[in-house]
Amino acid sequence: MRGDTRAIEERDIWAFYSFLRSQTPIALGEFHRLDGVAKGNRLPDAVAEPLVIEHTTLDSVPKQREYNFLLDRLISEIDLPPNAVEFALKITLPHAALGLEIDSRLGLQRVADGLRTYLITEASRLSDGTHEEVAIVGLPFRVRLCKNAKGIMPGWHFLRLVEDSSNFLSRELKRLITDKVSKNVDFIKTTGRVDLRSVVLVASDDIALMSAHKFLRAYTEAFPDGLSTSLIWFADTSHWPDVSFLDVHTGKLFSFSVDEQQVTHATWIAV
Repeated sequence: MRGDTRAIEERDIWAFYSFLRSQTPIALGEFHRLDGVAKGNRLPDAVAEPLVIEHTTLDSVPKQREYNFLLDRLISEIDLPPNAVEFALKITLPHAALGLEIDSRLGLQRVADGLRTYLITEASRLSDGTHEEVAIVGLPFRVRLCKNAKGIMPGWHFLRLVEDSSNFLSRELKRLITDKVSKNVDFIKTTGRVDLRSVVLVASDDIALMSAHKFLRAYTEAFPDGLSTSLIWFADTSHWPDVSFLDVHTGKLFSFSVDEQQVTHATWIAV
């Protein structure tokens, strides 16, 4: 996972750098990737003078990435053929229950077997166009189902039901941004330069649980008086290579198409 995380981080930062070069009237300097892990220091992720850039990702609900991974495993384990039905079926699972109930090989297999059996033998009997909450043998939680025989591509559509997490999101965002800004500011102080500016880029590829609007609302709750010590940007990478960048300070949202060849051949310079 470390290698995948590092690759995504580098991809996001390079896309952001390319976007800024296409938009800003400020001449950005050469791009440098700082390897703080190898040096054992609290270094920011990158520098493109006059910007000092720190990248991070954000969970909008507790254990979001962990539960998303479990959901992917569950869907893979169910292994339903996509053309097995002539209607669309939305299958909504409680997000929190995923981690509580299937965080073991035995639990995962039990839930997968129960869902597979029900969907193959019982789903066709559901009333068209209605939402139904059903109890399925082998599942310790109830599942919401909606059958639609018209207008939606036939197949299985898995969704997550997430309880309101706005308080968690604003608290987590404040903790995260405060730490990242501190890292950038500390680094800038060590350079003795007053022309460098901190930038924190928060990225998300989970369009179901995060959006620019949701991020801006959480940021306003976390920092009602704003933040003068750093620029804050949000990146929605769920439709890569098309990325949406939000300038939190102005509220402006920008669309940018990334040249993937440039990202692939970008040169990372350890400083």
